[in-house]
Amino acid sequence: MNEPQTEAALVAARGLAVQFEGGQEDAVSGVDLELGAGDGLVLTGGEGSGKTTVLRALLGLVPATGEISVLSRPPGDPAALRRIGYGPQGEAFGRRNTPLELTRFLARARGAPAKSAEDGLARAGLAREAWRRIVATLDIEEVRRTSLACAITASPTVLVLDGPWELTETIDAIEATRAAGGAVLVATDDPGDFPPFVGPVLELLEGAPG
Repeated sequence: MNEPQTEAALVAARGLAVQFEGGQEDAVSGVDLELGAGDGLVLTGGEGSGKTTVLRALLGLVPATGEISVLSRPPGDPAALRRIGYGPQGEAFGRRNTPLELTRFLARARGAPAKSAEDGLARAGLAREAWRRIVATLDIEEVRRTSLACAITASPTVLVLDGPWELTETIDAIEATRAAGGAVLVATDDPGDFPPFVGPVLELLEGAPG
């Protein structure tokens, strides 16, 4: 059953495990974590250690076993997803869309005013002249800022960032989410300067906590 660990937990997992597709072995196993209001966690480990898999399991993007809840709901629950801001690693949005189109879509999906889209782009530090250019024409920094804007549009309760850049705007978004009583989960190969702004570090070694 997918039950929250405590009443106050915004994100919780006990014994989270994900199997390789079509296989018998676990890609990730034995992951325990719990984030309450204002908490943050840095999930780290080498390439292939399972960081992205854990994030995707929490969001309901891959099937997982264990006791898992996000915002007191099972992974992938639509009501919870509307309150989650996800900045995936790489380009996980339409390259033929503009940043403004993407953030407007997310604002609608999260039940937020249309102005939230522009606020998200501004908070991510994306230059206004890039707002109406299609993503395929943007440089790598502009793409990263677009990903951040998509994650923070409408000020989600849970902020999940996979491989984010250490932009000033990223740190500001993390601090703002925690200050508002939300939770932040960051996955990165190298924790760098994130722990002081996010919280404790959980290292994965070949799919299991180190």
